[in-house]
Amino acid sequence: MKKDQEEIYALIEKNMKGINLLSALYTIPDGWLSLAELPEGKRLIAVVKKQCPAFNFFKTEREFKEGALFIKVLELNANNAALVRRFVNWAGPVALERKSMTIGFCDWFSNSTKSLLPLLAKQNIRPLLAEVTKKASVTSGQNFLEIMDAVTWSVLENGYQDGYGAAALDLNEEEDIVKVLLYGYSMIGFDCSDKINYEIDSMSEEMVAKEYLQLPVEFREAMEESYVDGILKLSNGHILNYAADNLRRIVLKYGEFIMRVQSLYNSYLLNTPWEINFALSMVAAGKSLTLEEHYLVGHELIRNKVKIALVKMPQSGTWDLQECSGHAEVAEACGYRLSFDYEKSLQEILPEVLKCTNRNLHINITSLLCEATLQVIELTDQVLYKKIIAVDKVELGLLINKNKGFKREITDVLAREQALYEKVLVKLWEEQKLL
Repeated sequence: MKKDQEEIYALIEKNMKGINLLSALYTIPDGWLSLAELPEGKRLIAVVKKQCPAFNFFKTEREFKEGALFIKVLELNANNAALVRRFVNWAGPVALERKSMTIGFCDWFSNSTKSLLPLLAKQNIRPLLAEVTKKASVTSGQNFLEIMDAVTWSVLENGYQDGYGAAALDLNEEEDIVKVLLYGYSMIGFDCSDKINYEIDSMSEEMVAKEYLQLPVEFREAMEESYVDGILKLSNGHILNYAADNLRRIVLKYGEFIMRVQSLYNSYLLNTPWEINFALSMVAAGKSLTLEEHYLVGHELIRNKVKIALVKMPQSGTWDLQECSGHAEVAEACGYRLSFDYEKSLQEILPEVLKCTNRNLHINITSLLCEATLQVIELTDQVLYKKIIAVDKVELGLLINKNKGFKREITDVLAREQALYEKVLVKLWEEQKLL
């Protein structure tokens, strides 16, 4: 420990007898920060000089003065979290590399990050420590800012300095896009599935041809010229069929979707002063995505300078290796990565998927964390466990909603059983061969 830090520790201890510091002292301009456990709960401790640029912006509960230094006790609120992200250069999220494996989750019970970070660091896997959809945010009763702030405090407490991302996904309202940009999310995902015309799938060939002729001539000619041969062969051998009827169907089905994505991207993500990853879902919930649809949509957006980092694959329930490898080939051709939710059909072929993608993919493991949580509850609190499984379908919302679900009871159990939870989680991690 550096001498100046030893002196700061001594200064804090002198003014706050018996204080339990939860983290190291982290340097900011003209000051230091640390997290502490106090009788009233966790607090941020700032030891700063008056010229510290954050001095007048901290929301302070109380303070002590020692010579030229001020010791401030700060509540863990949104204002102070924003200052931490601003002045501790590793505490805020950053855009992640496009050619690597990443793991994402949302730590709804504030107990998983500490257990997962060492596992990820061993394999040089960058995490999305807040990967949350608009639906999950609403279901949980936590808004995007509250989720971001919770991650900030977790990163500070764990001293994690290797870089992490934060993703706000499936956004379909421009107000939400503006908010998450202001909150500092490093990945933004749009949900424009309401612009996909699924009625085209059930239309006859004659009806499709008639609808297609309503499109501008220049647009039709450009599309037909791009896929003129009707057959496209990818580098690893997958054949894509763009015969006339299929091409028309895809263009009609996804034309408005492509235009909407392009418009939102150009409005909010094209000229940001810092890099932001862009994630995209090309399919509505419960629908499938063909290789031909995937390639055409991805290719057209990339060609129009939409810089995609991740394309979210639909929850399938029936993933097979050939299908996964085909989508991986499309993603490689378009220059982005695939993102999968961790589900049973993917678990069974995961080693092969990792191989065919050269580990260049993203996996959301929130479901794995929920499984570990349920196992711990089953082992330690049968009353709560029976209450949970008595519900027809155990969904994420049932576990994480702070008002209507079981979140408070689950949080209490996990706070008592953190060591057991970590043991269960590590075992699941190893069994699933995630690394």
